[in-house]
Amino acid sequence: MCKPMLSALVLLAACDTGVNLDDSFDGLADLDEKSDAFSYRVKKEGSLQYGETSHELTYLGEPRFSEVSFAGKSGDHVDIAVRSQNGDPRTWLLDGSYRVLTYNDNESESRTNSRIRIKLPSSKNDIYRIVFRECALQPATFVVALKGPVPAGPTECANDPVCSDNPHAASWTYQSTGQKTYFSAVWGARSDDVYVGGVSGIWHSTGDGKWLNQWKQATSQTHTAIYGLWGSRATDVYAAAYEDTQNHVGQVLHSKGDGVWRVELDDVAAALHSVWGASSTSVYAVGTNGTILHSVGDGKWLVQTSGTTRSLNKVWGSGSSDVYAVGEEGTILHSTGEGVWSAQTSGTTEGISGIWGSSATDLYAVGQAGEILHSTGNGNWTLQFKGTEPQDFQAVWGSSAGNVYVVGTKASILRTTGDSKWTPQAVPMFVPAAGEPPVATTTLRFSSIWGTGPGDIYIAGSLGRVMGGQ
Repeated sequence: MCKPMLSALVLLAACDTGVNLDDSFDGLADLDEKSDAFSYRVKKEGSLQYGETSHELTYLGEPRFSEVSFAGKSGDHVDIAVRSQNGDPRTWLLDGSYRVLTYNDNESESRTNSRIRIKLPSSKNDIYRIVFRECALQPATFVVALKGPVPAGPTECANDPVCSDNPHAASWTYQSTGQKTYFSAVWGARSDDVYVGGVSGIWHSTGDGKWLNQWKQATSQTHTAIYGLWGSRATDVYAAAYEDTQNHVGQVLHSKGDGVWRVELDDVAAALHSVWGASSTSVYAVGTNGTILHSVGDGKWLVQTSGTTRSLNKVWGSGSSDVYAVGEEGTILHSTGEGVWSAQTSGTTEGISGIWGSSATDLYAVGQAGEILHSTGNGNWTLQFKGTEPQDFQAVWGSSAGNVYVVGTKASILRTTGDSKWTPQAVPMFVPAAGEPPVATTTLRFSSIWGTGPGDIYIAGSLGRVMGGQ
């Protein structure tokens, strides 16, 4: 991130300038590299061969980008480093047609140099382009080092968050639903049966990157937003909703997985924010005013006394006898499944938006002010991470104890291997569809995350976008 910032938190949220349409490489392939139009945007700094390091390259802010090219082969494992003593590099690897292959801002949480490790795909004329700029477009000197082909065995790459061959480090791509709405929830029964929900209703994908609308509000006089999604199986799926009418009522929707959704519970005097179940016969929904509802799967919902009037944002459990609800002002409630809820001391007054655990003894809670809490299930919570950026974390999910992600505002994605260290993950530059206004990637808000495993992850967020991770 930019050096004036106090410490590292999120790769794309770090620069004051942000990532915007000025960081697009569209049209460069059509320009003569000797033309003024090309040289206005890119300064060619020569080429490197494997094993070489450049001399000091002077960057002045104009042109916006500097480029060092190299010749490679599809399948080559390369290691690229862009370093500076007086600046903060932001680096892209492009193919010969100026298409983005990958991106990196900070090598690690504590190091602002860029580093990219990737297995090269095919490229026009076997040419690849290392394109970089200073984070805040300030004058600086850079050195570019290129290694390759390099081995990418599990001992070398398994714990490297910026290595594209890391089996646990996701490479994200945007998927568009064709909507400009905000998605609040994502859940799936399988990799080919995934749902997202938000202001525009419920959308479904078979895992091919295409999304079809399954449900939306019935009339223009009402405005129903989906806040939570969960199912016990493909034929038993629930949605927590809030109908913004004069009476402000919450709803629970249910589907048998056939694309048809019916209102199972209506006229709840609270906005329902989350739904989760230990099984098809033990399902919970939580919301504003400390609302906790429970169903045994028969279509009937009973109120449970929460002991609080604070808004509850998320419900989750490791099993039927170990259930949590989290919410405003550091609220963490716990139940052993018999309908009685007790408060736990979170150690924070910030709002908590998400909770997840790999087991009953490995729990994470995330929320406002960039806080990540951890508990071993003994009722005590400790602050494991607190960012310095003005941002909020919205959700947490993992495929295992050694592969846990947190997402939030300012396009933030952090990951831990379970060692209490959280590393920012590179997020691809957001380019709006044709006709849409420019949008800085750092304005994106990621609200929910779910996956079937380390190689199949979905993130839902603003501007009608869903990100898929592989």
